[in-house]
Amino acid sequence: MLLYKTARTDMDILDETFGMMNWQKSYQMIGNQLFCTIEIWDEDKKQWIKKQDVGVESNIEAEKGRASDSQKRAGFVVGIGRELYSSPEMFVYAKDLKTFKANSKGGYVCYDKFIVQDIRYDDRKIVYVAIRNMETNKVIEFGKIPKAKPEGDYIDVKQTATLRGFLQSRKFDEEKALQAVGLKDFSRVTRNQYNQMVRLAGGK
Repeated sequence: MLLYKTARTDMDILDETFGMMNWQKSYQMIGNQLFCTIEIWDEDKKQWIKKQDVGVESNIEAEKGRASDSQKRAGFVVGIGRELYSSPEMFVYAKDLKTFKANSKGGYVCYDKFIVQDIRYDDRKIVYVAIRNMETNKVIEFGKIPKAKPEGDYIDVKQTATLRGFLQSRKFDEEKALQAVGLKDFSRVTRNQYNQMVRLAGGK
């Protein structure tokens, strides 16, 4: 399994970090290659800071895929998603899959869907990933959770799953809960923040 980002991921992060009106993108052909340029407004320097990279065609929609790829690559230059390259190798055994069937070409296809349940970083490198199989609800772990820093006692992946399940059962918006305790995601939740979010959603 591979971690990935989409073009929408870049746009969401740029909006969140710099504001919707403080960045822009453009495309240009250089030779026969399509380049995307992301520009970010630097208020101190009173100028646009430009980052550019080239895209490659996809196997499905060539031009659309090339435009999307060039934007994602330009996003890497900006710094969005660089940590994805540090992900540990992630393999799932066929016996742990619900739907793993042979296809007409003599190979096998996995129809299970997966999401990232938890992810931990150390110095901007991914050191731990927990993947949840949406079909079996089984959580598979890769790497090691870094030791808690002195500033807090952090909950583990199972407690994180319990917290998210509780919020969902109460139909309490996860983003709203995170914002209330000053977090952007569930990667480093302290026990105190855990308890705060439980109380917000009506728990004890």
